Amino acid sequence: MKCTNKLLISLILILMASMFTGCGDNKIWMPYSVSEKDASSKDILNTDFSSKDNYMKAFAENVAVFSDDVAFENFILNNADAGILVNVDKNETVFSQNAFKRMYPASITKILTALVAVENCQMDDIITCTEAVEDTGFSDAVVLGLKRGDKLTLDQALRLALISSYNDVSIAIAVHVGGDVETFAQMMNEKALSLGATQSHFANSTGLPDDNHYTTVYDLYLIFNEVIKNPTLLEIIQSKSYQTVYKDINGNDINAVANSTNRYFQGMYYPPENITVVGGKTGTTTEAGHCLLLLTKDTASIPYISVILKAEGFDNLYNEMTDLLRCTQ
Repeated sequence: MKCTNKLLISLILILMASMFTGCGDNKIWMPYSVSEKDASSKDILNTDFSSKDNYMKAFAENVAVFSDDVAFENFILNNADAGILVNVDKNETVFSQNAFKRMYPASITKILTALVAVENCQMDDIITCTEAVEDTGFSDAVVLGLKRGDKLTLDQALRLALISSYNDVSIAIAVHVGGDVETFAQMMNEKALSLGATQSHFANSTGLPDDNHYTTVYDLYLIFNEVIKNPTLLEIIQSKSYQTVYKDINGNDINAVANSTNRYFQGMYYPPENITVVGGKTGTTTEAGHCLLLLTKDTASIPYISVILKAEGFDNLYNEMTDLLRCTQ
C-alpha cells in the first residue's frame, strides 16, 4: 500500500500561501546557490520570501551558516577529502574542510530515506516487498535477503536499514512510500532542498553508486540536523543491534538481525575521553570511500554533528574522526 503523500499536500499549501503573502514572482534564494529556486520547493509557510536578506536571516536562525571553510587552530584532515563539525546548540561551525564540495555519500544517504519515510507514513505501516528488492544492481551490495511478497513494518524496515545498512530494505521503503524508486528519489530531493541542501541530488534510497547521486558535508549536516529532531529516528540511530521477525509471502516467520556498522559502537575505535558517541550513520563504497556521520555529546551534554567523507580506509576514517572530535575541547 502506497502511503499518503504528505509532501504533495505541503506543496499545495505553500502555493496557496504564496497567493496571500504577496511573494511577487514566487522566487526565493537558497543559501550558496547562484540561481533562484521556485518557492514551491519550501515547506516553511511563515517565512517572508520577498527578499534574499529576509530569507537568509530566517535560515541562519536555525542552522549554522558560513560561506568559507572554518579553521580550528592547526587542525586539518590529512586522509579524508571533506569534513565538518558543528555545535548544534549554538548553530556554530567549529571546523570545516571542503564543506561545499560535491561528493558521493554512500549509505549515509539512508538518513534522508528514513526522514522522508517517517514524514509520509506511519511506523506500523505494512510494507509488502515487490520484485524490486531482489536486485540492487550491485552484486556486492549489503542486503538482508528480502524476496517479493515479504512483509514487514516500516518500523522494522527503518531499523534494519539504519543499523545494518541493508540496501534491499531501503529499496522496499522507497517503493512503499513513493510507489517506485524514482518517485521516492524526487521526494528525497524536495525534502533536501526544503532544508537548504542546495548542492545535493539523490538518485536512489540506498546510496549505491550513481553519477547523479551526490551531496556535500554541509548538506549532510543540514539533513541530519533535521533527522535528530525526530524522536523515533533519534532512538534508532543510537541502537547497537536489533533482532526481529518478519513474514514471507506464505506467512512464515523469517528471523532478521541487524548489528551496527559504526565501529565506535563495535568497540574497535574510541572517541576522545570527553566525547560520547550518541549515534549516526556509516557509508562505504569504492567511489565514496569510507564515510561517517555522527551525533556526539561532550561532558556538558552539548551536542555536535560531525561528518567525514572519502577517507582512505577504516583506520584513517576513525582516526580522523577522533581527531576532529578533539576540536570540541
